[in-house]
Amino acid sequence: MAAADRRRSDARRNHERVVQAAVDVFAELGLAATVPDVAARAGVGKATVYRNFPSREDLLSAVVAYQLRWFRNLATSTLADPDPRCGFERLIDGWFERIMSNQLAQDFLRPDALPGMRDCGAEVTEIVDQVVVRAQKAGMARVASARATCAR
Repeated sequence: MAAADRRRSDARRNHERVVQAAVDVFAELGLAATVPDVAARAGVGKATVYRNFPSREDLLSAVVAYQLRWFRNLATSTLADPDPRCGFERLIDGWFERIMSNQLAQDFLRPDALPGMRDCGAEVTEIVDQVVVRAQKAGMARVASARATCAR
């Protein structure tokens, strides 16, 4: 049995509430979000947040991981689309919509925003490269890869 499974049910529920609240708060406020903001949104005390995430950086890492899973899932599903054009368009539309509605995603695009987390999106970048190259081979895109269009 995993350690997380041995927690009391209320502790598991609180953890889930904290994570969801953190995702929502960081989406609204970006890097300006604080632990008290997350605690208030989750309806728990700051101590409950810190019990689950010892530092703000740990909390932020969990939120970034959640966001990266979302981006990876979108990229993977678009890569599986039998029509390279439709997959490419869904990728671009989905990413643009997410970035426009999510302050943390906008903050993450700033090169100096999260220097310690810069490499955590490498897997997503690889999948996006595959989607773009596939679209390029089908005559739907002109860039060589997603990496070629981004300054690092």
